[in-house]
Amino acid sequence: DWDGSNPSVGDFDVVYLEGDHYGQGLTTDGDVALTEWMLAGGTVIRTEWAAYSVGEGVETEPDFDQYLPIESPESAFNYGATWTVTAPLHPLTAGLPLSWDNTEGGCSIAETVSDAVVVATNDLCGPALTYKAFGEGRVVHINDDFGGDNEASVDPLSLAILLNAVEFGAG
Repeated sequence: DWDGSNPSVGDFDVVYLEGDHYGQGLTTDGDVALTEWMLAGGTVIRTEWAAYSVGEGVETEPDFDQYLPIESPESAFNYGATWTVTAPLHPLTAGLPLSWDNTEGGCSIAETVSDAVVVATNDLCGPALTYKAFGEGRVVHINDDFGGDNEASVDPLSLAILLNAVEFGAG
């Protein structure tokens, strides 16, 4: 229910856009403000919740969802994926092991859209950590539900990825 002005996204370098239910959208004013801010240089972090909710055809979405670097054509979901870092020198993967099991995290089966960069994958869902530039800004997608869907504990490495994404966006 963010109105697009309070708080002003202009006061931030990074916005973490997370829901705890599928299908939660932005208000029209919030959508316009976030889009303009991101295209002008801001970084938005999205998670599995957005991928599953949007499904396929993200590039044709009429709202901010068009700026996801992935889509989820099957809207299928898995738990307990093994993550593999494919770009170990990238800032988004700093400090992460090359592989680990995210035993309680959920992920949406996803595919990248054109020009998206994948820096980590997982064995059950495809791209696990992806970003794409849009205008002067970018959107980072973390394919993890952060334990929200099954009320599980959040994997500490998921939180490390979130911190890396904030630092990547602010840098």
